[in-house]
Parts: sequence; C-alpha cells; structure tokens
Amino acid sequence: MRAHLEASGFTGFAFLPVTYDKTVLINWTDWETSADMPAKLPAGGEPANYIERGKHAPELLTQMPAVWALHVPANPGLQIEGTARFDPAKAPETDIFRSYGLIWVTARMATFFETHYADWVTCTPSPKTLPASSI
Repeated sequence: MRAHLEASGFTGFAFLPVTYDKTVLINWTDWETSADMPAKLPAGGEPANYIERGKHAPELLTQMPAVWALHVPANPGLQIEGTARFDPAKAPETDIFRSYGLIWVTARMATFFETHYADWVTCTPSPKTLPASSI
C-alpha cells in the first residue's frame, strides 16, 4: 500500500519509519480464530495488555519487519469546532489533510481508497457543502 500511495501522485502525506519500543512473544497464529474469545486473556482483559504487560523480548527485534506510519500534518483551525466539517478557506491544496482527530481526503483520493483498499479504509462523505470526504 505504501508503494502504491507513493506512486499515486497524491499530496499531503509522508511515510515515517516506526520504531519498536517493546516486542513481546505472542503465539497468535496458534489461536482458535473461530472462538468468540481467546483461550487466554491478558491481565486486565484489555487487548493492549498482551503487549503492555507482556515481557519485552529484545531478541525478536531482528525478526520484526520494517513498519511505516502514514503521517498527515495537522492544520490547526481547519476543523469547525464541534462539527465533523472543515473550513474550505483554511484547507491546504493537498489530497489529504487533518485538523486533529478527523482526516479529510479529496473525492479523487476517496475513490482510490474505495477502489483498491475497501477492506481497510472507509470513506464517509462530508456534508454536501464541503469539497472533500472524511476518513
């Protein structure tokens, strides 16, 4: 997906390398995927606790793949307070942009995601008066 996005010509994002602060050995490939719940829950019951409360295994770092994060710089003041809308006058001329929690994409980029990555990305149209979709 990274190579596809980089080759797409879309603007407004970058990929940043992700570092591993903690690696935990979890044999998740042995889990019964048809079960409603895992056979063993982590302490506290929260899924994040598999990692947060697990023992760090630094020897696993050499086996971990390179991972990248999609970075969309924030545009403070873009989002209209208390809404899921943005001020078009403050929108950058890019295909993807955000204020804080919401990310907006142009209709062209929404079509790209829906065509190629519908299993991983869902785009919801913004109100009709606005020119972009919100992820």
